[in-house]
Amino acid sequence: MKPYDGTTDPKEHVPQYRERMEIIPIPGHLKEACLCKGFGLTLTGSALKWLLNIPPYSITSFEHLVNIFNNQFSCSGTFEKISSDLYRVV
Repeated sequence: MKPYDGTTDPKEHVPQYRERMEIIPIPGHLKEACLCKGFGLTLTGSALKWLLNIPPYSITSFEHLVNIFNNQFSCSGTFEKISSDLYRVV
């Protein structure tokens, strides 16, 4: 799996990460913690720097981590190009 560096669509990285983690037999009561802790191993560059700057104990779940991750790197996402968008260009 290619490490995420903040320059591609974050919504493509998370499903790849989840799929990789599903092949590892993790007890149910540890799964949430393992997902959160392991996520940093798939990041590099500005994405890793961002993760390291999150205040300790501020992440409440893996879904919370994914939400703030997607918000942070949403500008790197892939957007559908619509011809009507051209009319908004000034």
